[in-house]
Amino acid sequence: MTLTKIAFVSTASNISGATLALLEIIDELKKRGIESIVFTASRGPLEERLKERKVRTYKLLYFSYLVHD
Repeated sequence: MTLTKIAFVSTASNISGATLALLEIIDELKKRGIESIVFTASRGPLEERLKERKVRTYKLLYFSYLVHD
């Protein structure tokens, strides 16, 4: 039974430096018995890699706002 869970939020759904680092962190946490949950901004390659690792993922709906001075 996993006692510790960590949630991550990723606005990127592609595989790049930041998402590769996230996957490495998740792999290391899993070795230590810590479960990761990832909230993503959109579907994409990151979600597929997370599913391969059996990491729960949730797609967030969010809005972008333009700020005018």
